[in-house]
Amino acid sequence: MPAAGWQVISGGSMALMTLAHDSGAAAMVVERAPRDLKLSTIISSETFVVSERDIVRSQQPEAEAIDARAVTLEGRRLVIVNYSRPGVRGAERARQYSYAEGAGVYRLTCSAEASRFADFEPVFAQVAATFDTETPS
Repeated sequence: MPAAGWQVISGGSMALMTLAHDSGAAAMVVERAPRDLKLSTIISSETFVVSERDIVRSQQPEAEAIDARAVTLEGRRLVIVNYSRPGVRGAERARQYSYAEGAGVYRLTCSAEASRFADFEPVFAQVAATFDTETPS
């Protein structure tokens, strides 16, 4: 979780948690969705990349400039989807980090006002690099 300046907001059924920046200019949403078992062995393949891109397209019909790719971050394979969309306060840029782990897909969606995305990008990258799906014991 980032340092000062962020507030935690409870989640819902698929959204586990939302972090909102105090300025209202950025947010991070953590979701967990059941995973199609066929994806369990093909996380590094183009199939997972296409699947995550298509989910953004279907759930965000106004999204534009959708770019999805598989990457390795801190030794973990995941998919990153970048896109732009209309937001509450105007144009936004968003970056979704998708992790297929266990029986689920965890999605960390980071968004900010388009003009301020670069300001928040280091925080988004740090949260994504340290993202943990393990339940503390």
